[in-house]
Amino acid sequence: MIVVETPLRRLAEGRLFATVEYMGGVPRTLTIGTESICYLSRVHKRARHIRISFYYDGRIAVTRPPGVSITRAEHFLRDNYDLMRGKMNTRVRAGTTILPQVRLKEYPHIKQQACSLVQVRLRHFNQIYGFVYNRVVIKKHKTLWGSCSVKRNLNFNYNIIFLPQELADYIIVHELCHLKEHNHSSRFWALVAHTIPNWQERRKQLRLYRHKKIG
Repeated sequence: MIVVETPLRRLAEGRLFATVEYMGGVPRTLTIGTESICYLSRVHKRARHIRISFYYDGRIAVTRPPGVSITRAEHFLRDNYDLMRGKMNTRVRAGTTILPQVRLKEYPHIKQQACSLVQVRLRHFNQIYGFVYNRVVIKKHKTLWGSCSVKRNLNFNYNIIFLPQELADYIIVHELCHLKEHNHSSRFWALVAHTIPNWQERRKQLRLYRHKKIG
């Protein structure tokens, strides 16, 4: 692991970042130049500096003291990312974003967060579609982002929690529309386009994301 810190005296005062955290931190996505990176955001009451931890297993964590804004922390991450990424074996390569690796003990918490996200967005989009589905399940898919079973169960990869909202929405709508069209015909894509008109671009972006096995 490589750690970068900045002295607290150099920080501008900011609002406390208030949100619900799970064990590994709050997943966020930050665009640096043309690259998109995923990292875990943490607030620690004993922290005296902004601390950026680059892990060799693929995770990037940003820890900041209470009262330091997330904007200031992300500025610091931008300032140091190019310097540190050359020393790491986990980063955006050739336009591909490598998502954080999840530790086994963290998985139940991340699974719960992913399920909450999916349930909220499913209800949102299904107000338009009005489809009937049964169970919603979060799984450890190796390659799939989601699936729709013949029993009308909707399954999603837990890594959906790490994706930008527009890509997570594309996956959710994709599987929701399979309840009506269990294929990839023109009728299916017309259903998707009803709420995701730029689905081609989102599908293209999604192919640039890779995830690792739970460690």
